[in-house]
Amino acid sequence: MTLSGSLFAVNVMLKASIIKEELKKCNIATDDHCNFCPRTHSIMHTFLECDSTIKWFNDIHKLNEIKCESFC
Repeated sequence: MTLSGSLFAVNVMLKASIIKEELKKCNIATDDHCNFCPRTHSIMHTFLECDSTIKWFNDIHKLNEIKCESFC
């Protein structure tokens, strides 16, 4: 995945996080849980505390390293 691909993925996750907050404020969402784990949702949680998200970012980073090594 390229840098632009990584930025796109972060942008999608950020927009999903904001949408969840807005739906909760409008009483459309029934909970304020993270989309990836049972903990309370926040943007800080999604990007810095959520084990599932951190694992996903680490996996993407490892894939980038493997692709870079194979092309160099």
